[in-house]
Amino acid sequence: MIGPWLRRQQRRALLRRAGAVGVEQALRLSLQRAQGIAERARQRSPAYRRLLLEHGISLVAPLPPLAALPVLDKDCSFARHPLEELAGGLRTQDIGQALTSSGRGGAVFGFKLSTRGEMRSARAAVDLGLQQMFRADERSTLVVNCLPMGVTFDAESATVANVSVREDMACALMQQLGPSYQQVVVCTDPLFVRRLLAHAEQIDLDWPRLRASMVLGEEMLVEPQRRFIADALRITPGDGRLVVSSMGIGELGLHLFFEDAACIAVRQALQAGARWPGLQDLEDADGLPSLFCFDAQRCHVETVATDARGDGELVVTLLDPRTPLLLPRYATGDLARLVPPACAAAACQSLGLPPPVLPWLLVHGRRRDRAAGRPSVERIKECLYADAAVARRLTGAFRLQAEGQLLVQAADACSDAELATLEDSLSRQLAGLRQGSAALQLVLRRPHDCGFGPPLDHERKFAYVE
Repeated sequence: MIGPWLRRQQRRALLRRAGAVGVEQALRLSLQRAQGIAERARQRSPAYRRLLLEHGISLVAPLPPLAALPVLDKDCSFARHPLEELAGGLRTQDIGQALTSSGRGGAVFGFKLSTRGEMRSARAAVDLGLQQMFRADERSTLVVNCLPMGVTFDAESATVANVSVREDMACALMQQLGPSYQQVVVCTDPLFVRRLLAHAEQIDLDWPRLRASMVLGEEMLVEPQRRFIADALRITPGDGRLVVSSMGIGELGLHLFFEDAACIAVRQALQAGARWPGLQDLEDADGLPSLFCFDAQRCHVETVATDARGDGELVVTLLDPRTPLLLPRYATGDLARLVPPACAAAACQSLGLPPPVLPWLLVHGRRRDRAAGRPSVERIKECLYADAAVARRLTGAFRLQAEGQLLVQAADACSDAELATLEDSLSRQLAGLRQGSAALQLVLRRPHDCGFGPPLDHERKFAYVE
């Protein structure tokens, strides 16, 4: 039996050795493992064999290269086939956890079934991430999980409180238990965090005393949002506290893509106008994409149907052969671009940072939310958070409507004069955003007049686009 002390040493050794393999070699090994996952799926899954036959691929000849295999999505997998066929027989006694996707993409849900062995690996991955970002092995850490939809996790290196979207429970726990720890890490999403911060302000929660950091998931985080949240936490440069973004896929796993210090520094330089080869043509009208790194030994990442800039559909193959549902080349529904390792290294070098030890990925956001002629959700967020005084009067919820209206929710009831002043400020911030050839029409409403709360349903992913 390996004890906690030895596992801490193993985590530190893993992080030290991460750069020894080299990003290019890690990507080659990742491709080989992904090809093996596809072969395993062909052997085990009746549903995958049927899909191969539909694409003219033999079930007995060697599989063609990964790039020639079909791309899976929710419709051709979960909508068409029962889980028994996708898995090739479910050994229910081995399944320790089941997680559903958000259902945001329509009526079909995807599923992530994890064996008990996978759950142990997932816990180890959480511990590794906590050590990498927050040095949790050296600092007593309380993690408060405010992620919705039954998303929970465990860790050995920290105390984890899974409170979901209950701001009163989360704040009470931090107020009473948080001071006993050397740091607090809150995991939540960029919309619910507004309700959490508002309640924390009401009860005078002392974020600096808690040495609180935040990990934001569920949707893309834009830089003005990061600044807004950091200011609310009263983070100062050099105090060691962070606001970082993380991205998972319900059918594949949590924390597949994540920021580290270098990703944040380079993205903030991009926001300020810097450009490097491989990190150019970022289409300012669509908002600055998120810049993530990922573990190429945990998942293989591709982009397909790419345009001239290299932006294409994000496709992921989870590399754990123990997972009951093998989904080779699964499309996440996001628009993304792989950053060549040499370009990532050059960007870091120009900022005086060491070269990345993990591959990088630009993620623009959901493809279906980026229709031609419409501003992106991320670009609208950048505008709404451009002025912190204005952002404080909003909930962060808005809806881009087909008829060219942008419906924005004010944070609280206010007089007609206050609403008019706020609307005037917002109009100036949104100037230049267009829907088709016409300027976007701002509609600012009090909370009860929007049709989507209060209260907002934080147990579902919010639909920013009608």
